[in-house]
Amino acid sequence: MRWIAQNLREGMPIAHSAFTALGVSTLPSNTHIFASQHLLGTVALMVKAFRELGAADIHVLGKCYSTLPAVHAHLRDEGFKVEERSVHFDSHEPFDRGFAVSTHMFCEKIKSLLEEASTSPKSCKPNVVVMDDGGMLLEKVNDMLVKNPELRSNANRFFGVEQTSSGANRLYEYNERHKISGKGAGLRIPVHNVARSRAKLTCESPLISYFTLPRVLHHVAGARRVDRKNMEALVIGGGPIGLTVSQRLDGLGIATKLFDRKSVVESSSADGGCRPRVPIHCGGDSELIELISSSNLIIGATGKTSVTPGMFPHFQHDTSLISISSSDREFSACDLRQYTKRTNDWNKSVEVVIPETKRSVTLGYSGFPLTFDDHCSHAGEPEEMQLTMALLIASVLDGLTTESPEREVPGMINVGEELQDYFIAQFNHLEIAKIVEEKYGRLAAAYEERI
Repeated sequence: MRWIAQNLREGMPIAHSAFTALGVSTLPSNTHIFASQHLLGTVALMVKAFRELGAADIHVLGKCYSTLPAVHAHLRDEGFKVEERSVHFDSHEPFDRGFAVSTHMFCEKIKSLLEEASTSPKSCKPNVVVMDDGGMLLEKVNDMLVKNPELRSNANRFFGVEQTSSGANRLYEYNERHKISGKGAGLRIPVHNVARSRAKLTCESPLISYFTLPRVLHHVAGARRVDRKNMEALVIGGGPIGLTVSQRLDGLGIATKLFDRKSVVESSSADGGCRPRVPIHCGGDSELIELISSSNLIIGATGKTSVTPGMFPHFQHDTSLISISSSDREFSACDLRQYTKRTNDWNKSVEVVIPETKRSVTLGYSGFPLTFDDHCSHAGEPEEMQLTMALLIASVLDGLTTESPEREVPGMINVGEELQDYFIAQFNHLEIAKIVEEKYGRLAAAYEERI
């Protein structure tokens, strides 16, 4: 946890360079930042940098499964307004439902700030920045502005930043849904689209599989109840991570199948084609159920609900379920946890007996993405994930300081191409991809030896 003693320049030099690139040495007065983020060392360094540059107020909302306890405690000790519900969990409630409540309460604080500013002169009106990871907060902020359009004029600058593809998709759908339903022009504020930036997609997103694979192999090595020869793996989701994991398992001699509802191009991913190709299956529920019934290791990588409760009776006895996607929706985890005693402890694997069949299954990390298990104690170091943080910080500075009517138009805004090139050059110079691949490749190889 070196980040505790570091500043942004030391811990994430690329992210720190955003201030130089945009010529910003201090934030505009009366800047209020509301950030819904994974509470990791990266975020701690970022929000501390914003406060050092003069942010008037910083509110932070985390998610239980991706909160490093040391970060949660450190930010509260440092006086940041970290929401209590950042560590809320009820095993008998879908995470998304509980987080929607947390997000609504968070949004109410933004509303209160804007209402209080209604009588302020223009020079004293707040600058409001909404940083999101998943799109739910920005969706609720836009709902608030649809119902209370007068609040928009109570802020000087008012914009959002979205960093995930799932969040960007959610906001694009929101925008179109409101246009179609006649509720206005969709999004009511500009949203800087870090998720779809070329720098993130080409440089950092491919590294996610390297962060993920060691955790999958660690779980397989520690929790398997059948030997490798009798293991039948099913990976659901044919994206880059699903392809990489399926190929690696296949290379270990584990019989592996890949399922995707849409046609995917057969790819041997990062292995250069040296390993056998994994059989790729496409289709609907009936095809998926057939594959589930013949598998004892199922890995979900779709980011959506891939296994519904009606499919539970088709699980084999002693099947392990591992999510490497988002939230706890991949395996309808809440419905599985209903068969166990209610708890507020999410940091564990859950043994579940399916009532209809009396078969036992293991739900890894309570159904949350294994990337964050063990209280995020193995989460990557800030310097390994700093490109996205640089894009986030640059988007905040751009929204606060750039004098351009085009950047104030409601809707999704792309990160500047020259700025992306600036960050990519530093990313390549520091050889971050090579460092990550070598470090997590060694970890993965160590767990492979135990399988």
